Amino acid sequence: MKPLILNCYTADEKVYHNAKINYATKFIPNWFKKTPNNVTLKTGETVGSIKNCYGLTELYRTAIVIPCWTDFTLEILSKDDEDLYRWTTPKPNFQTTPRHPEEQYQKFAGKDGTSIKLMSPWKFQCNEDVNFVWHQPTWNLRDILDKLTLLPGTVNFKYGTHSTEINYFLVRRDFERKVVLKGLEPLVMLQAMDARRVEIKNHLATEAEMSERFAWKSDFDLGSSSRRSRRLKITELQKRIEYLNSDEDCPVEK
Repeated sequence: MKPLILNCYTADEKVYHNAKINYATKFIPNWFKKTPNNVTLKTGETVGSIKNCYGLTELYRTAIVIPCWTDFTLEILSKDDEDLYRWTTPKPNFQTTPRHPEEQYQKFAGKDGTSIKLMSPWKFQCNEDVNFVWHQPTWNLRDILDKLTLLPGTVNFKYGTHSTEINYFLVRRDFERKVVLKGLEPLVMLQAMDARRVEIKNHLATEAEMSERFAWKSDFDLGSSSRRSRRLKITELQKRIEYLNSDEDCPVEK
């Protein structure tokens, strides 16, 4: 069975060399490695440990990971502060993108909930119409689970988005809190909704190549309608371009 190819592009040479998109088996947490196969309960009974959990081991066997490409420190300010948070990182060109206004998801955010979106240096492209489930690598992030939550979703890198911005939800409290995301630790796990093995292909591209590959939509009038309508128009365009570039014969000549 041929693998499912996932092409991953970045124009950041340091990210390409140091923090490639990789398989989750490379990120099995140390606490898991140190856990014995069997443990003794307080009752004296010997039972299998979490190392025997099929759900967890299968998760790491099948997932791919976007690792953190730098050290990132986030200070979540108290809810009485005019600012929401502050962040620092040693990477000069690190960016956050405009967060979603709370009004878009007020029933979930509540009074003190907000978000921060990290601009990822990676863009993904899959040549097949396969959805990927996007979720937090929870088992690697024990120390921040009560502070920062990666918002899950389903993405399609053929007819949907190619961007990999990382959208976190957080709740402001009566006191400040600090979150540290360590470089080369996993930020995102993705699972293909397909039984095949995912073959990762990392590419270092120039800015011009990135623009040519991913900014082609700017040549077409997509209107100013809803995002859903724009996505449908983009999908139609992609399918039309694929057909025009294919070797499919004209049915009239058959």
